[in-house]
Amino acid sequence: MALVVSLCFRAKRTRVAIGANDICRNVESWGKSVQGSFTVNLGTPGKLRNHAGKYEFSNPFQNKIPAHLFKAISGPILLGYLSKRCHTFIYFGEPGFCLHQADQREKELYFLKSQGIKIVCVFVGSEIRSIQKGMVLERKNNRIGISTIMEKQLSADQVKENEARCKVLAKVTNRFSDLAINCESDSPSYLQKPINKFFYPTQIISPKKNKKKWEKYKIPIVLHSCTNPFIKGTEIVRQAAARLKKENHKFEYIDAVRCPHQELMEFLDQAHIVLVQFYCVAPGLLTVEALHRRCAVMTSASCKYNSALPRGADKAWFVTNKNQVYDHLKKLLLKPRLAKQYAYQGYHFATKHFSYKYAEKEIHSLLKTL
Repeated sequence: MALVVSLCFRAKRTRVAIGANDICRNVESWGKSVQGSFTVNLGTPGKLRNHAGKYEFSNPFQNKIPAHLFKAISGPILLGYLSKRCHTFIYFGEPGFCLHQADQREKELYFLKSQGIKIVCVFVGSEIRSIQKGMVLERKNNRIGISTIMEKQLSADQVKENEARCKVLAKVTNRFSDLAINCESDSPSYLQKPINKFFYPTQIISPKKNKKKWEKYKIPIVLHSCTNPFIKGTEIVRQAAARLKKENHKFEYIDAVRCPHQELMEFLDQAHIVLVQFYCVAPGLLTVEALHRRCAVMTSASCKYNSALPRGADKAWFVTNKNQVYDHLKKLLLKPRLAKQYAYQGYHFATKHFSYKYAEKEIHSLLKTL
C-alpha cells in the first residue's frame, strides 16, 4: 500500500521524518532539534503537543476497529506519502509505520531503501538490549545492573524470546540503516557499528524559575518517579524513605510512580531532591528534566561505566548505586547546602549538554555523514 500511495505523489524530498511512536517524548524533542522535520506518533495519541509538522493518529473507530487494524491501514498510507516528501527517516525504538512484530520492520525499511531514502535507527533501551550481553558486561564491571535484574524478573523462555527478538531487530537494522544510535554502555546489543551516543533535547527553563524553592528551603521535598518500578529500584527508594522517616528526619516524600507527565513536571518544580534510577548507567529523561528544574538528582549513571556521558556528568548529579540510596539521601537531607550545590551544578550542566540548541548541532553533524 505504501508503494501505491507513493506513486500518487510527486514532491521534492526536502524534509526529515521522525517517528513512528513517541517513546519517552523523544520524537517531539528531536522534532524541535531538526529544523523542518515531520514528527509522527502512531502510538498513544496526544503526545506531540507543540510541534507544527506533526502527524498523530487517534482511532476514531476504536469501538468498531481494533487499534492494530487501524494502524495497519493508516500507517502504510502515511509512510507512502512521507516517502515522497522526506530524504531521511529517523526511527525511535522498535515500532514502525506498519505492523512490525512479524519482521521487525524489514519490509518497511526495504521499501524506503528502494526509494533511495536514508535511514537512521535510534534505540532507547530495553527494545534492543541483549540481556545475555548485558549480564556479561555487568559481571565484568562487578555490578548488578538492569540486565541482571531483568534476567531474574523474566522466565528462561522469556529471556530466550527477548534474545531472539533483539537479534532479528539488530540484523534488520544492520542491513538497512545508514546510521544506528544506541548507548551500548547501558544497552549492549547485536548491532554491528552503533554510535555510542544518546540525546535528551529539552527546553531550557528560565534561570529565574525554580530558585525560590531553594531560597525558601525549610522542609525538603523528595521525589521518586518511574514507569517500571522493578528495574528502576523503586523498592529500595521506598525502604530508604521509610527508614529515614522512622528516624525522624523531616521531609516530604512524593511517590510519583507512573505519574502523568504534566503532573510530574509540576512535582519537579516543587521538588528539591529527585531519586531516579539505580541499576542503569544512562541518566534517562527524568534526570534531565529534573536537572533543568534545579533539583538535586540521585542516580546510578556514571562516567566510570558509560563513556557516552558528557565530561563533568558525575558532578551534575549525586552518583548513587543501589546500596548507597539510604546513605546518600540522608547526606543530602542533613546538608542542604550540598543538595543546593548539586541542584545548581546540575542545572548549568543540563543547559549546556541537554538543550534543543546543543542537540540540533550534534544531530546535524551526524546527519551530514549520511
